[in-house]
Amino acid sequence: MHPLGIVSRVGVIYLICTLWDYDDIKQFALHRFSHAEIVDSPVNIKADFSLQNYIDEDKQFAYKLDDKPIQLKVLFDAKTAGHLAETPLSDNQVLTPQADGRVLLEAKVLRTLELRWWLQAFGDNVEILEPLSMRVKFSEVAVQLSKLYSPES
Repeated sequence: MHPLGIVSRVGVIYLICTLWDYDDIKQFALHRFSHAEIVDSPVNIKADFSLQNYIDEDKQFAYKLDDKPIQLKVLFDAKTAGHLAETPLSDNQVLTPQADGRVLLEAKVLRTLELRWWLQAFGDNVEILEPLSMRVKFSEVAVQLSKLYSPES
């Protein structure tokens, strides 16, 4: 293994590396290792490798559901939307206050599991408007949650 960096994501620490003489980059969750040995041999470091670019530009750890960007339109309650100005979802996001007090977020982003999990974490403080397929998915999840938590279950 030729280490290139370490990344911590949602409580899991990953070793980013190449193997043997190959150039393709691999990720290994460190909690799956039982032991490691230090070897006295040269490390093959990719001269042009940037850990930040690997994470940001290659969208590693985002678990892409599609390679094409989507136009996301989401309504947040005003309190929840407050942090979006400080920590933008994307460089192209637009926040527009609405007459009902909510804030419309519009951004072109990749459809990823990370995005879905992030939006779901806001619970009933977020409403997906577009894309329609994501709105339908959230609606289906809401129905299942309602069944799960209904007093009759």
